[in-house]
Amino acid sequence: MSGLVDALLPEEGIDSPLVSIVIIGWGSAPHLLDCVRSIERIDTSVPHEVIVTLNEPTADLLAALSQSGVDARVVSSRVNRGFGGACNAAARVATGDYVLFLNDDTLVDRGWLEPLVATAEARSDIGAVGSLCLHMDGTVQEAGNFLWSDGTTSSSTLDEPGLPHCYDWARAVDYCSGASLLVRRSTWNLVRGFDEIYYPAYYEDLDLCLKIQALGQQVWFQPASVVHHVRSASTTRPYREFLMHRHREILKEQWKDVLDGHVERTDDRVRDEEVATWLGMGRPDRLLVIDDRLPDASLGAGFGRMADALAELFSDPAYFISFFPSASSEGDWSELSRRGLRVLHGDLASHLRHPGTRYDAVIISRPHNYGKFGTLVRESQPDAAVIYDAEALYFRRLEIQARLAGDMASRSALRAEAGDMRDAEESYFADADHVVCISEEEAAFARTLDETSRVHVIPAHLAGLSQTTATFEERRDVIFVSSWLPGADSPNGDGLTWFVTSVLPLLRERVPWVRLRVTGANPPSEMLSFESPNVRFEGRVDDLRGFYRQARVAISPTRYGAGVKLKTMEALQLGVPVVATTVGGEGIETFGTEALLVTDDPREFAETVASLVDDRESWEVQRRRISELQRHWEKVGKGGTTWKAVMKSALEGRGSSVSPDERASA
Repeated sequence: MSGLVDALLPEEGIDSPLVSIVIIGWGSAPHLLDCVRSIERIDTSVPHEVIVTLNEPTADLLAALSQSGVDARVVSSRVNRGFGGACNAAARVATGDYVLFLNDDTLVDRGWLEPLVATAEARSDIGAVGSLCLHMDGTVQEAGNFLWSDGTTSSSTLDEPGLPHCYDWARAVDYCSGASLLVRRSTWNLVRGFDEIYYPAYYEDLDLCLKIQALGQQVWFQPASVVHHVRSASTTRPYREFLMHRHREILKEQWKDVLDGHVERTDDRVRDEEVATWLGMGRPDRLLVIDDRLPDASLGAGFGRMADALAELFSDPAYFISFFPSASSEGDWSELSRRGLRVLHGDLASHLRHPGTRYDAVIISRPHNYGKFGTLVRESQPDAAVIYDAEALYFRRLEIQARLAGDMASRSALRAEAGDMRDAEESYFADADHVVCISEEEAAFARTLDETSRVHVIPAHLAGLSQTTATFEERRDVIFVSSWLPGADSPNGDGLTWFVTSVLPLLRERVPWVRLRVTGANPPSEMLSFESPNVRFEGRVDDLRGFYRQARVAISPTRYGAGVKLKTMEALQLGVPVVATTVGGEGIETFGTEALLVTDDPREFAETVASLVDDRESWEVQRRRISELQRHWEKVGKGGTTWKAVMKSALEGRGSSVSPDERASA
């Protein structure tokens, strides 16, 4: 380069960088070196190069850069080309498939880069991705931005207690600022970079995002990518306000037709932002899911099944999913929010009753949640399709538990409770627009209640599981995969008690060294009392596949319950021989393969486990049976339907849940 622009470029740059990180500095740029050094500490899994672009750099800054030893190319201009001009100059020498623009007064987190790239790589229609910007004290500065019909803008922040949720999930937005913005190179070339009419700064990043959207591409916000932004004042406040006013008028003139489709702000910020969020996401169907806890397969208790359901719906951009954990919001939802799940916080009733809240469909899982929220959903969201995810027939569990009770008073109380639960579950089946069951047996019961009910079966097969390959010699133990959320007085507690007191003594006679390993966070003290050289409690196990790979046998000793036991299905899918009670093996079709060994007799249970855990030939025979069963599954399919098919059916023919205000905005 020559003239007013000087380039200080090394002869060799990064080999094939995926991302070119462009940092813009002006004058003395007091924070720039700290910014570059923070980049040097990031996760290096994404190949990248760093290009520092300087407007009117001071001699001290150039000297400091020269002596710093930072790994960066430097492009400097003796005149101030403004933010857009400097970015355009840097992009011309960038070699990455993505160009990432970063303010010099930011500090990036170690995991800042990878989520931006992963988001863009996940979908070809994403043209740009922005980061979560925090103030230096950790409070939210920007989590995506809104563009209003009058050309004004505002940030999505967490500083408003009246809002029913936090802006902490990945999504398409009106725009993200240039403080940290990744742009696909091919997209950048099509829009021809920043428009330098917005010299020296303000509104050029918004204009760029609008040009990207005009191509039919989206701009996304990704909360997993975090930067801390000093937001230093490089201009006086009057001059800054003058520039913003002037550039807003330019933008309004250039994008008048687009602004007509944006929300006109009112005094109701909650309503405005709910509608603007939905419009910014492309007007997807809005789904609300209500379950006890955030879905996590390691929790057991059916939460793995819900995790699979959400994963299936996530794969379709036509849906925007909100999740309300009715019992506890504890847990790490960072991966879910990274993929686009909105977790609702606070009072669900206030959220649902607010005039700005609209849902197209609501999934309520488990009977106690339907009992608590079914009427609220019907009254507050009258146009939404309501889907009851039955998960299991709970009254059947109570009926079996009553037969096992040791005294007449307990049996009578459990029978009465079972009767009440049956009445409640029947009313939920009748009230819901659609019902999802886990097996054909339970679906048949639901269909007897109301011939007009639309009942669907989504099989218990868990997604992403394949047979583990470890040999008999590489394995050792017996395992019981459990959840202790319901406490000791639960099917898992009863099953473990029965196994330890009635089966294990007989098993030890055959295999004295046998060891049962039990999973599940926070096991009750009643269960921990069983701990011994033959029984070990593992606590929460995040890598369940690795845990199954160590096991020769899985047990499912459930004596009362309802529906398909996911722990049994999970073990079979992973190729681990299973010994189960009749209830533990309920609802699983084995096609005559004998791949599932079922007995309720303690001695036979012990002998079956002993032969599998101590005899390689018996174990390998059972593995071959499981392989045959898996071939049947592949041949005939898993049966049933999918969550996407259920949603399609539920959304067809319902009343519109789009408000008049939304229709006007759209």
